Amino acid sequence: MCAAQRVRWRALSTATPPNSAQRGGMRLKLRLTPETILVGRDVINYPDFQPGKRDQFGVLITGLPVYHAVGGDFREAKIVNGIAVRKGWYFEPKTGQKIETNF
Repeated sequence: MCAAQRVRWRALSTATPPNSAQRGGMRLKLRLTPETILVGRDVINYPDFQPGKRDQFGVLITGLPVYHAVGGDFREAKIVNGIAVRKGWYFEPKTGQKIETNF
């Protein structure tokens, strides 16, 4: 699949468990391809979150997010300074093979 045919994913929805309103949630992601739609998900958590702690503008301080429990049909690569430091992957819809990518 060439870059012109590939449509990058974007988060469509975030579902947050009732117990952890500000501590995390679940990301559902879709990647559209010419053949099918791939569905991915992961759980986002903010381990440094402190309830009630706000910055000088009154915005809650959440800290950096940590993604875990990644699953579904694909996972995007982790890119730092334009270099893929962790490869992404997706399942080829026709063959079911797991294919590693730099995107």
